[in-house]
Amino acid sequence: LTVTGAASTIANDLTLQSGSTYSVMLDAGGTMSHVAVNGAVTLGGTLAIELASAPQQDYSYLVMDNNGTVAGAFASSIVYASYDGQTYDFSVRRDGNDVVVGWYAKGTVISVR
Repeated sequence: LTVTGAASTIANDLTLQSGSTYSVMLDAGGTMSHVAVNGAVTLGGTLAIELASAPQQDYSYLVMDNNGTVAGAFASSIVYASYDGQTYDFSVRRDGNDVVVGWYAKGTVISVR
């Protein structure tokens, strides 16, 4: 399932099976393509992210807006996407019944000798 533009609406349940790919596009302005589901969602398969620009750090992007229940998970809780030669690692999480991704600051590395 590839979502282009702002949002697509599914009036019923959505099941993403193992082997499927759910693909969205994000940009730094917070604009993102996503699906709005008016039913239950079962996650599975792979989440793919295409970047239209470098992402904002510490910002949550809505990738699935859901009015029903959510079950299952994508194959990975980390999704990698590249823009202009830079690779970003997004963490995938649920926010209530929605699915969001974010590129968050990593902790400070301290070297002890």
